[in-house]
Amino acid sequence: MRDSRYPFVKMLWVLSLSGLALTAPLAYADSEDRTELRPGHPVYDLWDQFYKTEKNNPAQAEQILIQLTEKTPQDVRVWKSLTYLQINQKRPEDALKSITQARELSPQDEELTLQQAYLLNGLGRNAEAVSVFKTLQNSQNPQTKATADQAVLNLQGDQSSTGSAYFADIYFSPSYEDRFSMGVSPLKARAGRYFGESQQGQVYGFASLNRDTKSKGNTNPATLHSNALIFDDNAAIAGVGVSYQPWLNVPVRTYAEVGVSYDLIDRDRSRTRESVVAGVTGYEEWQHQKLTENASSPNWYTDAYGNIATYSREDYSVLSDLRVRSGLYFADHGLKFYGKVHAINDTAQRYYNNLIEVGPGISWKPFKQFPATLSVEKMYGKYISGTPSEIKNTYDNTRVELTFYHGF
Repeated sequence: MRDSRYPFVKMLWVLSLSGLALTAPLAYADSEDRTELRPGHPVYDLWDQFYKTEKNNPAQAEQILIQLTEKTPQDVRVWKSLTYLQINQKRPEDALKSITQARELSPQDEELTLQQAYLLNGLGRNAEAVSVFKTLQNSQNPQTKATADQAVLNLQGDQSSTGSAYFADIYFSPSYEDRFSMGVSPLKARAGRYFGESQQGQVYGFASLNRDTKSKGNTNPATLHSNALIFDDNAAIAGVGVSYQPWLNVPVRTYAEVGVSYDLIDRDRSRTRESVVAGVTGYEEWQHQKLTENASSPNWYTDAYGNIATYSREDYSVLSDLRVRSGLYFADHGLKFYGKVHAINDTAQRYYNNLIEVGPGISWKPFKQFPATLSVEKMYGKYISGTPSEIKNTYDNTRVELTFYHGF
């Protein structure tokens, strides 16, 4: 690994200290004893002693955790807590052994997988670290995938390494919108290379296609807009773009794309026009505690997505698109049950771009190694600005969507 790896290793080490879920409940339930623990129970009392000693007497706290590994060897949080304690004591070899045990109990836990890779990297076992990071390059979580991609890129060598400086990805997300009885099929592919000292920048070429099943163009050229009906962009675009992540530990990127757009349907205008987009986008996901200590138990999760950009196709008005979801994640089955809040705002005050909607949803990733997710949502929405009198300002919509994303 080249000399510039040391800041990267330091960053990974800091992440390893901050990213590990460390709490352990006093109401432990294993596969043999599912009764709620109370004061006086040996396991309860050991956890109580651990919490009282972990800060002031880490050696004693470690001995308590070792006792817990003997009494409750299937409790993954015992091994997580032991890992944290050993990292704080600057004992990465022991921490690696503990986290290996934790991963055996919870192999689908991506946070544990990242922590194991960070520890391997900190110990200079970079070939093993790369192997572990590569298992996360098909992660459904874009931030986890980005972290893994960047780690593999950095650990495999500098830009002269064959293909290591380049990337490509494809995104395809067809959906059906019940309130319009309409299908929409956005498709985008990119290919380019990284730049910057930590290669947090990207320069790329792209091609995209967006088409819906209900829009139609003007079939009477003698009368402008006589019967045109437009729901989505319905355009093919090709161009170049650049994006940059200013802070490696903050999942926010600035980007700009310039290209040529071709209308797929007649919109009473020249079918060929410029396409310019510039903005800021970000995504983050948080995995919270599991509901119980059962290995197949779901955990709470929350994710947030945001995009604020100006578009030439919208006469350079600024559109903000914000979304938050939170719910239960059954990692072993690839299932998520969630509530969703979604808001769009348009500085041009077009009513259809100024809305808020809420509702429940479910998503399913049926194949661990195939990056496709099926989701169904029931959303209840309201237009919040400039709604014409003839348009009802509330709606409900069932959305069925298949999302495919793969990076190369």
